[in-house]
Amino acid sequence: MPTCTIFNTIGDRLVSFSTDDFGAKIIIGRASACDVSLKRFAANNISREHIRLEKQGGGWVITNLGNSGIRRNGQKVKTAEINEGDIYRFSKLFLGFGETAQPSPFEVTWDVPTEDGATRAAVWPGVNVIGASFDNEITVRTEDISRKHGRILCQNDRLTYENINEFNRSYINDEAVRTKSVPLRPDDTLTLADTPIKIELRFKPQARNQPLHQVRKVTNPRQLRLIRLLATMIIIGSFCILIGLLYLMWVYIFL
Repeated sequence: MPTCTIFNTIGDRLVSFSTDDFGAKIIIGRASACDVSLKRFAANNISREHIRLEKQGGGWVITNLGNSGIRRNGQKVKTAEINEGDIYRFSKLFLGFGETAQPSPFEVTWDVPTEDGATRAAVWPGVNVIGASFDNEITVRTEDISRKHGRILCQNDRLTYENINEFNRSYINDEAVRTKSVPLRPDDTLTLADTPIKIELRFKPQARNQPLHQVRKVTNPRQLRLIRLLATMIIIGSFCILIGLLYLMWVYIFL
């Protein structure tokens, strides 16, 4: 019954699918053979088979199959129960489980040049690790920002920021942040090292969404086997016809 959605880093919805359209196991990855193929959207850092969703009892379990892993609330996850509203990051994409799994109303923007060319990122409910590492919830790749610089916590549409360690230079509206949590509000400027980052309200998700790609299972295993058998017969038939034509040409030329 749950509807799952794949988002990009700025919160646009890319793919949507219902678990009802599949069996008890759903494979998500870059390969065309996956139940949910992300070939259209995924870079090479998404594995051919990256995530397995498996129905167990009355719920679902998520398992990492990929090299770059999956994360939730800033922590790596191997396997876990997945519940309504949960959001997992894998590579540069996010998997939301259920209708309530959406980006928060906030985003962060920056004007300074970054290595990957990004200029904005959605803030997600829960813990958002921010820094230069690609496996953060929010990645800002500049030379002066630490790999894991700080955390933006979003709870009940309220934001706070804290440094991951006291040696990371962080400022909110030019006031230094140490290790304790400090409130963040729209129009605040969060400066990490020498990189200013603006806290803003996001547009409504529908306003900036790309065309949503719906994924549905259209064949059961028996139908799939029949399609493969018919395809094999067509290939064999075409090969036999080709051999027959070559034989007739040989007879016509040499006899």
